[in-house]
This record gives sequence, C-alpha cells and structure tokens, in this order.
Amino acid sequence: MMRWPPLLRGWNGTDAGYDILLRFAPDIDAAYEAEHEAVRLRLVNRMVVFGLVMYNAYNLTAYVLAVDVFWHGLVMRLAVVTPLSFAMMMVLQRVNGIWRERILLVGMINAYLVPVYVLWSSRSQWALLLTNEMILMIVFATTLITLRFRHAIIYTAVVLGLTLAVIWTNPSIAATLIWPLTLQMIFAGVFCLYANHHSERRRCEDYLRAYRAADRARTAENSERRMTMLSLTDALTGIPNRRSFEWMMSDWVAGHDAVGLMMIDIDHFKLYNDTMGHPAGDGCLRRVAATLSAVALGPDVQIARIGGEEFAVVMRGATCRGSKALATEIIREIRGMADPHPGRLDGVNRVTISIGLAVSSADDPFDRAVLMSDADAALYQAKRAGRDCWRFSEPAGPVVDLRQIA
Repeated sequence: MMRWPPLLRGWNGTDAGYDILLRFAPDIDAAYEAEHEAVRLRLVNRMVVFGLVMYNAYNLTAYVLAVDVFWHGLVMRLAVVTPLSFAMMMVLQRVNGIWRERILLVGMINAYLVPVYVLWSSRSQWALLLTNEMILMIVFATTLITLRFRHAIIYTAVVLGLTLAVIWTNPSIAATLIWPLTLQMIFAGVFCLYANHHSERRRCEDYLRAYRAADRARTAENSERRMTMLSLTDALTGIPNRRSFEWMMSDWVAGHDAVGLMMIDIDHFKLYNDTMGHPAGDGCLRRVAATLSAVALGPDVQIARIGGEEFAVVMRGATCRGSKALATEIIREIRGMADPHPGRLDGVNRVTISIGLAVSSADDPFDRAVLMSDADAALYQAKRAGRDCWRFSEPAGPVVDLRQIA
C-alpha cells in the first residue's frame, strides 16, 4: 500500500490540506474530483484540440529547419501522435481521476518524442532551432494543460533529459552552442515547473478555502439540527417533549379532517416516587415511554411526554373506533409490564395508567384548545371512574374498565 506523505503545515500550525507534491488528503481529493471532473475533462479536450492544431502547424517550420527528415516527422505527427491523442481523449472519459492524469502525462511525453527524434536524426545546420518548439511544448504541458504538479515534475525531468541527451550527442550541433542550449532548456524547464507549481498551489488553496467553508457550514447545520432535535426530545425518555407536542397539535395535524388526542397519566405516580425513590421513578417513566413507542406506531401517530408523569398520543385522520382500540391496547400493554407499585393504597400493586380520549369532528373546523380540553376532561373522568381505564369524551360515553374484562 502506498504511504501518503505527511501534509504540509500552514503558517498557523494547522494542516495545509495538501502535501509537498500538492496532493490533497484522500477525502478532500475525492470531494474535489467529484466536483471538478467534468470541468477538468472539458479543459483537457479543448486544450488537446488546440495543441494538435499548433503541433501539426510546426510541420511548416520543420520543412525549412530539418528538411532531411521532414517526411519522417510529418508521418509521425499526422499518422501516430494525432490519432493517439484523439484516442486518449476518448479513454479519458472512461477512467477515474488518478488514471486520467497519468494517461495525460504519457500523452504529453509521447507528443514530445517527435521533435526530439527530428532534432536527433537531422543533420541540418538549422535543426537546433527546433528547441523553440520543444520549449513551447513544455509551456503547453505545464501551464495550459496544467499537469498535476507531481506529473509536471516527471514530465519536465523526462523531456529535459531527452533533449539534453540529443543536444550533447548530435554532431551537427556546434560544440560552442551545446552549453548555451543546455542552459536555455534547463532555465525553460525550471521556469515552467515553477509556473505550474504556482498555478497548482493556487488551485489547491482556492479549493480548500471553499471546501472548509462548506464544511463549516455543514457542521453548523448539523449542530443546529442536533440542537433542534435535542430541544424537541425529552432527555429522560428519548421521546418527543412538550415543545414537540405543541408542534404536533399545530403544524403536524394541519389539513387533516379528524384529529385524535389521548391525554395519559400514570396513576399515583407521586406515591411511586415517594416509595421507590426518584431513580426508580425515572426508570418507570422510561419503561412507560418505551411501551407507548412500541404500541402507538404508524406515520399518523405521534407520542410525547408533556409533563412529569403525563404523556400524550396525537393521531391524524383518527376515527372513534380506531382511537378506542388503540387506547385499549395501550392500557393492556402497560398492565402487561407488571411493574410493581407498592406505594398504592387502592390495593392495585402495579403501575397503571388512565387515558382521556377525544376526537375532533371532521365536519367542524379543528380547534386545538377544545380538543385538549375535551381530552383532559375525559382523563379526569377516567380517574374518577377508578383509574386503569380510558374515557372517551362524548355524552354518556361508557367507561371501559379493563379490570372487569381482563
């Protein structure tokens, strides 16, 4: 596995976000490639087409400067390099970013081989002027195509090595010109490599500023979402709290014909706390909340803890029959917990609940205050009826006592 070089340090001691070869950290590089792949491909395609036009136009100068090998160069440019370049453009559309840049590097070196061959094989006294074309090709690869800096280093080293080898071995080049040509090529290579580094570093820094700004925005958004969630969640039981209940009774039920509401109270909970202690009371609240969560299911049912031992169930599109059936099931499940309640004075030595149930009429405008008042009144009726039961807010509504039907 390739080891990733350590990231550079910024002036303030923080990670710069890229290494000495101007490579992003892997996660940042993946994000950059996802955002800029299409732009990079368009640039490369445009520059390759432009470069091929200029590249083949140099056949005109080669006809004068290296007439003895002109036809060799012409065939290599038109029949080899040009078709391979178009093939490369098609391949680049189908590979990932890493291979795209590697293939681009190979393509640039491949194109450079033709003027190197012409300079090496020509014995024309003017052939050394072909180095001007070579310098322009280095400029093209490093500043127009803008090879990635690590690839620009490889490209510059390879083409300078090839060029200097030809300069020093071609007998048609006068000895007095070898050192000046050598220095000219080296200076050109260093100049282009520096320009590439400057451009690539600016690219990295510009993207990192945008990336980190977006990351800070995402972090702030996630924190805000988390804080919102925490503000809407009861810390003890993990279910929605009173604030969520207020939202349920306004925005969540908006537009629905009938809304059902259960007001639920744990019977004699103060005695439970006094007898068992507050830690045990907290555990009891959590178990009741978990039971409600397991029973009151569905996209149109929400539960909330709205006070100490008080819970609520809100139902959209509710029917009287469905609401009563759910209330009966909730009471049965709470009884099924068999949670001991030794502090009760009525002989029922387990935890029970009382429920007040009300359903708004689909024929009348929804009135939240009226529905809550009706459900609260029904809850008190259930308490007076002996607890461990539900009461439905309707005239002459019967009290269903599960102690009698169990």
